[in-house]
Amino acid sequence: MAALLVASGSGAALAQASADTVRLSPVVVTASRIPTPRDAEPASVTVLDGRELETLGVRSLAEALRDVAGVDLARNGSFGGATSLFVRGGESDYVKVLIDGVPLNDPGGAIDLADLGIDAVERIEIVRGPASVLYGSDAVTGVVQVFTRRGEGPARVDLGLRAGSYASVDATGGVRGRTGPFGYAMTVSHARTDGIYDLNNVFTNSIWTGRVSARPDSRTDVTLGARYGGSRYHFPTESSGQANDMNAFQDRDRLTAALEIGHRFTPTLEGRVSVAWSRSADGIDDRPDGAADTLGFYAFANDRTVRRRSTDLRLTAVPTPWTTVTAGASVEWQDERSASESWSEFGASSSAFDANRVSGGVYAQVQMMPVRGIALVLGSRIDRSDVFGTFLSYRGGVSYRLAGGTRARATLGRAFKEPTFFEQFADDPFARGNPALRPERSLSWEVGLEQEALGGAVLVGATYFDQRFLDLVQYVFAPDPAEPSYVNVAAATARGLELEAELDLPGAGTLRGSYTYLLTQVTDAGVESGSGGAFVDGARLLRRPTHSARLTMIERLSPRATFSGTLRFVGDRDDRDFASFPAETVTMGAYATIDLSAEAEVWRSTGSERRLAVTGAVRDLFDRHPAEVFGFLSPGRTVMVGVRAGW
Repeated sequence: MAALLVASGSGAALAQASADTVRLSPVVVTASRIPTPRDAEPASVTVLDGRELETLGVRSLAEALRDVAGVDLARNGSFGGATSLFVRGGESDYVKVLIDGVPLNDPGGAIDLADLGIDAVERIEIVRGPASVLYGSDAVTGVVQVFTRRGEGPARVDLGLRAGSYASVDATGGVRGRTGPFGYAMTVSHARTDGIYDLNNVFTNSIWTGRVSARPDSRTDVTLGARYGGSRYHFPTESSGQANDMNAFQDRDRLTAALEIGHRFTPTLEGRVSVAWSRSADGIDDRPDGAADTLGFYAFANDRTVRRRSTDLRLTAVPTPWTTVTAGASVEWQDERSASESWSEFGASSSAFDANRVSGGVYAQVQMMPVRGIALVLGSRIDRSDVFGTFLSYRGGVSYRLAGGTRARATLGRAFKEPTFFEQFADDPFARGNPALRPERSLSWEVGLEQEALGGAVLVGATYFDQRFLDLVQYVFAPDPAEPSYVNVAAATARGLELEAELDLPGAGTLRGSYTYLLTQVTDAGVESGSGGAFVDGARLLRRPTHSARLTMIERLSPRATFSGTLRFVGDRDDRDFASFPAETVTMGAYATIDLSAEAEVWRSTGSERRLAVTGAVRDLFDRHPAEVFGFLSPGRTVMVGVRAGW
């Protein structure tokens, strides 16, 4: 791929970036699926450096994303509680999340970030805006991709251990390196905490990640990766947040594996084929097994297994020095098996379904740099599903680099999200699936302006975005059991402004900040009109604040010591009181928190990478306990101290 980068317009852009600025623009992959300098990519892209995340004491994907412009998260209570991700005001199932190219979302886009740890991360790329052309379903408002560290150089071992508030302990260990044409990397981690409640709130999470690579010859590369994650979250709360359950818990296991083979046929033509497999199993157990348990009138148990298998074939060609063409085809097989039981004062009930579906797509994208400083992107995709039929996605964008370090850019795109299995195939007393559901779809555009100054030491940017969400799936009560419970009727908009700035401080420090103004509105409530409905005409979308801001300072006190602080502000947002019927709208107040972290090397071997460091982190310094979901407490001041060693 590096040879193609040099031969293409992307290579020309990289050379230009080198000539125009002191600091090279980072090369990003996720937005176009080929290496492209960020300042030649029309889409909004943020890159988080893995080493910097370590310095900040960040150990989870959710924590890493909290300081990205346009991103909001909502966690149900304590560590391990369901954590939803919203990008630019879209629904929580509108973001594709990948680790080393393998999607982690359930079919239909749902993703819970509660147990997604990010040890041994090289970088995280966040693309904001529609990306279905390259990623198919679920990439409606963005894509988040985690790149783990590769095996390069001499063998290296890394170990880490932390402990702190709420009886929390986490440990990680990894080894990586390269021997001849073979590279290897493996990481294991385990975390445990008692949680914020005195009653039944333990959360445990174990992760194993492995990756091996080989270069049989100078034109071929092979990579095989696998990841396993297993967690258990004990939740003592009912929907009001009141702690009253001695034994309710949720288990989740995720296993993914992927094989990718790339071959450069000529200096200007490369082919890549990837095969991915994933299996996730989760279950909720809230059975009434004793007089002291489940003091209310309702009990529930559920087991669900989801499997995804996919193949993607992609060709990248450079027909001219300023044109790169990417074309590919993909096919995916999905199946889900679910069984539930519930008990209440009205009696017992059960439901189950076992369904599968197949979808495929063909796509093409052209990147051009016809003249110096101008980069164009045009792409389109056609998806065909055996359930929802055919859908056309497209994307277009332009990046124009002017003199004086100014860059203007604009994009337009159409994206989609397929229905969930439950929405299509549910069969229980309260919900019946609708196999005729159409995909939810969006039409989005954005314009942005960036300005560099002082040789790249200062970078500021502003982006205005406008998104329309159509055919949103809505639950409707159907008195006739033969009628479906889900229909495509609702619509909403999300528009706003993102302001970002980064400043290199004297010495080796960095000051980074962002502000997001977000205006969401339900434009069509569908069949619901009351205040307790999922959509209310003219209302804001739930759990998405109008105003949010972040400010982070990283100060390298010496070559061996780093200190950082983050001020985070989240404005008021709407939620629902689901303990009432109908669920009334409530407004949750704004809050601000401060986080601190520090790292200091206490020993380093001269002339080698062997080191020992002590670390410390404080979250929510002033113990504000900011509630992110109505009725659920959040952790307050959390202190973690530890050591990290490498050799």
